Amino acid sequence: MNEFEVDRIIALLQKGEFEGARKYLGTLSGEEDFHYWYYLGVASRKINDLETAAESIDKAILLDDKSSPAYFELGLIHQARKEYGKAIDCLTKSLELMSDGVTPIQRIDSLNSLALTYKRAGDIDNALKYYNLSLETLAQDIHDWIKTRQIHELPQRPTLHPTTKTWYELALAIATKSAAKDGIENIRVPTGETALKLIQQNPIIGRAFYDDGKTRYILPAYFDAFFEALKGDILYSTIVSNVGTLLAETAEIRRAGECFMEAIDFIPQGSGYTDSIVSFNRLREEYGANYWE
Repeated sequence: MNEFEVDRIIALLQKGEFEGARKYLGTLSGEEDFHYWYYLGVASRKINDLETAAESIDKAILLDDKSSPAYFELGLIHQARKEYGKAIDCLTKSLELMSDGVTPIQRIDSLNSLALTYKRAGDIDNALKYYNLSLETLAQDIHDWIKTRQIHELPQRPTLHPTTKTWYELALAIATKSAAKDGIENIRVPTGETALKLIQQNPIIGRAFYDDGKTRYILPAYFDAFFEALKGDILYSTIVSNVGTLLAETAEIRRAGECFMEAIDFIPQGSGYTDSIVSFNRLREEYGANYWE
């Protein structure tokens, strides 16, 4: 397949025209072409033709057995077939084959899919492990983005439910981890007058951190920027909601409720995402209005 043909297939898939993508592939000659079999597998899985999907991805892997996307796709096919052991093997292989140049979103997608597969297989510990790795990867990406940009404090951060604390703990944990890599030995989180005095006495407007020797001060603007990044995309809300569902299925009802509430707090404005709201209300109907308090 040439570049034009690949671009056309990608455009059809992005528009949800999966049968159209399969018909277009049928007009091409690609017996020895990795992209031909890979995209035929993707389009076939999307319309639940799992037999054709599996056969196509198997042929793609024969042509390129180092392809992370192909193993990821095969993992999703096995997951749909409820062949969870095979799905876990393929998704794990996909993560192992990922290059350094892969985007954080692609890595998060793989980690999240692996977590879901472990959940469906009944392995709660590993499901939680990979959901947490998804959150850590997301947090690292946001942290790295903040470090390279001029940022600002919010005039007033939106009011969150009192139990919505995971985002702050995640922001602090990833900043602490990064500081250690930079040779920083002490972390301080100044608030109130201390933060104001630091800002007034030093040229740190628009900065997330202020280093004084081996001590790093994490400034309010960092947490505001971190909050805005999480709130600006549905990804964080989705993962936290997935964790809530996992906890609800293991009868950790209060923790599940806290996850659903935090997921609701981080639904981007204008988003049609309702899974966490539905799940929160379902538990409330079953366990009472204040089950999560």
